[in-house]
Amino acid sequence: MGSTGEPDRKRRHFSSISPTAGAAAKKQPLPPFSEDKKLDVAVLKYKNQKLVEQVEAQKVEYLVLEDKLNQLKEKQKTYTGTLTVVNESWDRLVSDLESISVCTSGSSNHGRDLRHNNIHDGI
Repeated sequence: MGSTGEPDRKRRHFSSISPTAGAAAKKQPLPPFSEDKKLDVAVLKYKNQKLVEQVEAQKVEYLVLEDKLNQLKEKQKTYTGTLTVVNESWDRLVSDLESISVCTSGSSNHGRDLRHNNIHDGI
């Protein structure tokens, strides 16, 4: 497992750019902005501004909708309260009618029994 030269070969295989060429590429200054690049930056700034405006408009719309939702929730509370009162009144009415029905059917059966007994007794 001595030095066979394989590590040098592997290193060269992975590094396709020679060390001197890589250093030279790093030392080159950035090219000056061309008109195309200035135009691209201007377009990007314009698009960014439009996106900011859209976000702001959506924030306003969101706040308006949130306010409307809160108003509807408050209105729903009123309706729910009214519905609760109506349901309680309805249940009380049904209960009262059932009680009256039981009383009426009980007294009417009792009355029939008396009339039926009176007929048989000859009254």
